[in-house]
Amino acid sequence: MTVTVRPLTPAVGAEITGVDLRRLSDADFAAIEHAWHRHSMILLSGQKLTDDDLLAFSHRFGELDPPPNQERGRISPPGYPDVYVVSNVLDKNGDPIGALGNGEAVWHTDMSYLDAPPDASMLFALEIPPTGGNTWFCGMQAACDALPAELRRKLSLEAQPVWLDCYNGRINVAGRAVHEGRLNRALANLGEKVKTLEKKGLK
Repeated sequence: MTVTVRPLTPAVGAEITGVDLRRLSDADFAAIEHAWHRHSMILLSGQKLTDDDLLAFSHRFGELDPPPNQERGRISPPGYPDVYVVSNVLDKNGDPIGALGNGEAVWHTDMSYLDAPPDASMLFALEIPPTGGNTWFCGMQAACDALPAELRRKLSLEAQPVWLDCYNGRINVAGRAVHEGRLNRALANLGEKVKTLEKKGLK
């Protein structure tokens, strides 16, 4: 099979075909990683993966972050703490087998409250409804690039980081020193990622 990358929109996303994630050569993985860096979000349909397959593919991108705590804690398949179950399916006792349930997630960036947020989240759908239930993605880099130059300059001078308390929905505003410390650590982490992309010729 030949890896094919098809951009989905000018702003974000690409669909990749011609790959089986269970049997992925180094060259094929390099093409997938390159597409992710270029398009920010990638879609690989028709994959048949076990939990072990999913983790093996995930680990090729780097070290995994622990899943977040939600209202019912971390819900994972037995023996797979790095796999996080999101589901509205109920078990025989009427309890959800996964997190989030029927809730509609608002626009967000996963775990952005951390000093060094994860580079990405990986979703593997086992069961989806015939209609609805769509997951939407926003190209934040394209949105930033489209801002008028004066507004971008103003935002770069005046913007202050605000962290969302994901457990109770409050906006948690700390003191300026706390903000500056977290911002400096986040920028240092971002700088390391930019250096990695430059080495790969992807900046």
